[in-house]
Amino acid sequence: MNTFDTLLDVTTKNFLFNDSTRLSRTELHAVGGINNDPLFGTVSAATYMEMHPSIFPSSFYAKDSLVGLDSIVLSLAYKGNYGDSAETSSIDFRVFKVLDQMHADTSVDFPAIYKLDQTFRTGALLGTKSFPSIKKIRDSIDVRRDSTKYKVVNQVRIVLDKNDPSLNSIFRDTNALKTDTLFRSFLKGFKIEATVGGTGALAYFNIADTSTRLEFYYRRKNGGTKIDTTSASFFCGAYAAHANNIVRNINSAEIKTNLASDSLVYLFTNPGSYARIKIPGLTAVSNRIVHRAELKIIQIPDVLSGANQLAPPHYLYLDRFDTAVDRVKFNPIPYDLNPSAAYSCYPINEGIDYNYFGGILPATRIINGKPTYEYNFNLTRYVQSIITRHTSSPDLRLSSAMFAEYFDCTGVTYVPVTGNNVAEGRIKVGGGATKNSPFQYKMQLRIIYSKL
Repeated sequence: MNTFDTLLDVTTKNFLFNDSTRLSRTELHAVGGINNDPLFGTVSAATYMEMHPSIFPSSFYAKDSLVGLDSIVLSLAYKGNYGDSAETSSIDFRVFKVLDQMHADTSVDFPAIYKLDQTFRTGALLGTKSFPSIKKIRDSIDVRRDSTKYKVVNQVRIVLDKNDPSLNSIFRDTNALKTDTLFRSFLKGFKIEATVGGTGALAYFNIADTSTRLEFYYRRKNGGTKIDTTSASFFCGAYAAHANNIVRNINSAEIKTNLASDSLVYLFTNPGSYARIKIPGLTAVSNRIVHRAELKIIQIPDVLSGANQLAPPHYLYLDRFDTAVDRVKFNPIPYDLNPSAAYSCYPINEGIDYNYFGGILPATRIINGKPTYEYNFNLTRYVQSIITRHTSSPDLRLSSAMFAEYFDCTGVTYVPVTGNNVAEGRIKVGGGATKNSPFQYKMQLRIIYSKL
């Protein structure tokens, strides 16, 4: 049996998502901004969240035992960054009081899950914290609680204004802690934003982590005349509202002028973009044994380098347009997402086998003397089914999206399809081109086969 290979050209077109991404509380939230990306423009990210006692009614001190309030600290569990990590690029955090009710309906326990364009009105600046570099956020801090002294790491600890009426009232008015509704009338939430030097960067926080907390440090009488220094903590718990507002501006960026390009594809993570891919020659391929079919996606080397490198996404994802003419919906790639899984349209239990399907950020290879990433998607079984059964070849959708919506899957509507964090990762890759084009980065479908 002889083995051959062939390359099929594709055509591509860029689109911006009408993004409906909604982050859960357990997904990392971004704070900061990208200031200067010639390819993709600017990004601004801010996080909103409520902080509550663990239970209601609650009281962390007996009223007649209170001596004084020493400080209030908002602690955020830091989980990493994306963007400029140069030692000279500072990051300055600011915390504001939220003025709007963050719960869409205060009569229900669970808050609304907001899209990435959600904002709330804010009031007084409550506190600031600056670091000379985003790398310095990893510094450890000594903390004393009661008679115990311990070290915390990977936190941003922002001292808040203990004289702010909202914060002070919560501490001194025990009525505020009787019910969640009363509590929200005193304190509706916080907005955390940051300004970053240099190219800019996004810091990521886990707001569901117990290290993310609002801490009250105070003095109280411990029987008799003895005075203890102690603390009490509020958390962004399961019933707390939250939102991650991400704003992209591409007006002065290269992507804006090249959205209609066929030879260039621009991908960035939510709120993001995608490419629509057509493989016009696939349905004309005669029946044969397909040993390997892969979509090859090659990065065009970036203009940024070094410490201010804006890295590509950890994952790309590929699915297909629904063939129904009366709707714009999508279906997963059949067979190749996870060949060992049993599924009707999506491998619900086992999930995607990225090592088989592809889309994982690979090691760089050298093209024209420059380090370049090449992603590959394994479409072997999918392509075999098309050419054997003589079925249609729907257009494909390439993105670095965090989620996909598959309305026709049994029990599946909104599923995570990559491990990307919000707004993390962007890449320019070769798109379609005319047949026999010398463009060395162009996207193609490679088929290794044997004749029947």
